[in-house]
Amino acid sequence: MKNKELRDRIKAICKEKGLSMEDLARQLGIGKIALSQSLSRDMRISRLYEIADVLGVEVGELFPDSHITVEIDGKEYPAKESITIKINRNGN
Repeated sequence: MKNKELRDRIKAICKEKGLSMEDLARQLGIGKIALSQSLSRDMRISRLYEIADVLGVEVGELFPDSHITVEIDGKEYPAKESITIKINRNGN
């Protein structure tokens, strides 16, 4: 997922909750510029958990179109959530 998609999703959740990005930054204990910089590059997973906590959502809800794909012997099987599990039964 691209950072823009994550940033847009967080902004949308903020809007749903009646929060501005400034409100989110303040509740995280950081400045708006620091939040913007975090959302513009790879951020720590701990920051994602903090954002989810402030917004009152599960971390998975921050990711649009999230899903799990299970790959067995090179074939993918869609599941739910946002992770890829690879299983190679031939030992390679």
